[in-house]
Amino acid sequence: MKLRNKYLYILISLLLITSCKDPEPVYPKPLSGMKLSLPEKNYNKIVDGCTYSFKTPSYTNIDSAQGKCNLNINYTPLNATLFMTYIPIDTNLINHIEYSRKLVYEHAMKADEIREGRISNPKHNVYGLAYKLIGNSASSYQFYLTDSTTHFLRGALYFNVSPNYDSLKPFITYLMTDFDTLFQSLKWHNIDK
Repeated sequence: MKLRNKYLYILISLLLITSCKDPEPVYPKPLSGMKLSLPEKNYNKIVDGCTYSFKTPSYTNIDSAQGKCNLNINYTPLNATLFMTYIPIDTNLINHIEYSRKLVYEHAMKADEIREGRISNPKHNVYGLAYKLIGNSASSYQFYLTDSTTHFLRGALYFNVSPNYDSLKPFITYLMTDFDTLFQSLKWHNIDK
């Protein structure tokens, strides 16, 4: 039995000796983020709807939707579409504004916050309101533009993915410059009756 204890003692000693190495140092991971490759901003493309025109980035594709006045602006590299609807005004400006507001606030259940911002470009007689929807709502940004007498243009941005605001936020921020350019370059044209 002594011999057996001796072998057991040697075996345990060998195990302890081989297992007593210094552990590999542990380094914290550096902060990082997803690398986004976004297209270069170049506003040389003029969109000419039936009663309005504006500048848009060269990386967009434009589709006419239900007539020439309604447009879908496809931001293909970002997998997003801006749906634009034109409505001529007769005496129903307040109805159009309230309907636009209603469409925005239908997203209130999913949005954490809805920020409103005024749009004003007196040089081109363009006025309106923009809505930035913070949270996991289906639409991330909506607006309406009008000259208050003849023209009413409504836009709604949708990404073609499940809404996840944290993931979409860099793209939404990137598109703000495009929307500001649209608002500042928008010009109304006469309606042919």
